Amino acid sequence: ATTPYVATITGGPSPITCGALSGRSCDIAGLTPATTYSVSVKAQNRMGLGNAGTTSYLVPSDDANLLSFDLKTGATLSDPAPANYSPSFSASTTSYSVTVANTQAYARITPTINEATATIKINGVTVSSGVARNLSLGIGANVFTVEVTAGDLTTTKTYTLTVTRPKAS
Repeated sequence: ATTPYVATITGGPSPITCGALSGRSCDIAGLTPATTYSVSVKAQNRMGLGNAGTTSYLVPSDDANLLSFDLKTGATLSDPAPANYSPSFSASTTSYSVTVANTQAYARITPTINEATATIKINGVTVSSGVARNLSLGIGANVFTVEVTAGDLTTTKTYTLTVTRPKAS
């Protein structure tokens, strides 16, 4: 005889129910991202109902936003100064630009994620949140992409920064 299982899920903003149990698993829908749930499973056999286990589960976040985005430029890596790109930073705005002096040969980009489980790549290279990445500036338009992947590993957002360095006059 198979043992019937009953799953109880608590901790979210609304009641959650487990779909039909199949073997030892069930599909659970309606979970809220970045929310911790407690899942209890009870099993029943001829001796009665018993606790088969309880665990906590954090639903990964779907937040792929940046909290902030800092840009500095300099003639060398040791002398960067803030560069005012436009428009001003907003998590919902994904395209920025700035023109710097020809003497500015380097850019220092520091993206900071909004949610701790997200990851960041600048031009395909993984970087840590809040840590600067130094990049060379060529003559003309230098396009940098900052891709944020949320903790759910599915939701992404790409920010684009174009830093234009003109020819020497």
